[in-house]
Amino acid sequence: MRALLILLFIASLTVANASQKRDIQEKVDLISLAALLTNDGFYHRADNTLNDVNTSVKNFNFSYYYTLRGVVSNKLQDYKSAVDYFDKALKYPKTDKKVYLYIADASFKMKDYRRTIKALDNAGELASSKSNLVAFRAEAYWQLKEYNKAIITLDKGYKRFNNKSSFIKQKFFYLVQLSLFQEALEASKLYLKSTKDVDSQTYLAFATALSKSNENTKAIKMLERGRLIFASDVKLTILLAHLYVNEGDIYTAANLFENASYYEHKYTKESSELYRRAKAFIHALYLNSQVLEQKEKLKQRLAIYIEFKEYDMAMAMHTSLKRSGLMDIEDIRYAMAFVYYKSYKFDKSEELLSTLSKPDLFSKAITLRNNMQKCRLDKWSCI
Repeated sequence: MRALLILLFIASLTVANASQKRDIQEKVDLISLAALLTNDGFYHRADNTLNDVNTSVKNFNFSYYYTLRGVVSNKLQDYKSAVDYFDKALKYPKTDKKVYLYIADASFKMKDYRRTIKALDNAGELASSKSNLVAFRAEAYWQLKEYNKAIITLDKGYKRFNNKSSFIKQKFFYLVQLSLFQEALEASKLYLKSTKDVDSQTYLAFATALSKSNENTKAIKMLERGRLIFASDVKLTILLAHLYVNEGDIYTAANLFENASYYEHKYTKESSELYRRAKAFIHALYLNSQVLEQKEKLKQRLAIYIEFKEYDMAMAMHTSLKRSGLMDIEDIRYAMAFVYYKSYKFDKSEELLSTLSKPDLFSKAITLRNNMQKCRLDKWSCI
């Protein structure tokens, strides 16, 4: 009997709770609450709130309900559910055509580009009334590999929206990817001429796209033009320097790195290194003296002295190299062994060569030893 009373009590509580929940739902507009939560970015809470909505009430607004569910699912990155909810909303005649734009967005995120185009078509004039939606359509065509339609869409957008330059910029990148470099260059010129808001990043983006497509000459011309306007932009200068390195013009690249070092000191070392490669040893040493990191400075200076054949100066570095711990590095010990060999100090060279164990350096050490042995037997062979 006692157990039966307990069960009846629990059942009464359950019924009371259910009744209380219905009362709360009647008093609180859960759909409005979900919309408010969505606007505030609480998408999971909005979704849970929508789950509690009683859709069986008279004259229920299914159009708005399913649209809101689609928006929330889209925000939660559940794009398939979002499209399903939007489709349900469209079954009701009062649903705004804007829902087609939501479908296009969710479909694009699912990489269903064909559905994206279809949704934009169904949106009618809405999809053509804003420039960003026209650019969006062009990108969907591009992803479908319907390149001609993508470019035609951009051309139409350019005319419709009073020569809006963003269409030309998008077209430029498409043309580069299609390897239509001359057309891309013409597009870039038109863009630069048609907008007042060109910044250094635009020149950088255009030149980067050209260089990645192995169009170094065109990229260099683009950057040279950009540097006339944005002389202090280090990124433009460094990219241009790298392109000149690719073209084999090391001296010009070194000069550009030096120019960049006036604004950012970290490029001093690279500038010195490039002057060394360009055989401008005096200037390389001058810039090396300005390198702040001591170990990097010493390693670079040793390399410059060796290439400059200033072996006495290189030998004078031995103490500094040892003090800095660089003599613990096998490559540095081999470099100093080479310096002593070139200075006919064979015993010092042999002493350092005997400490090497790296396979590539060990092989080079054998060559040096053979050369030193020849010199000992016939000193005239070393002159």
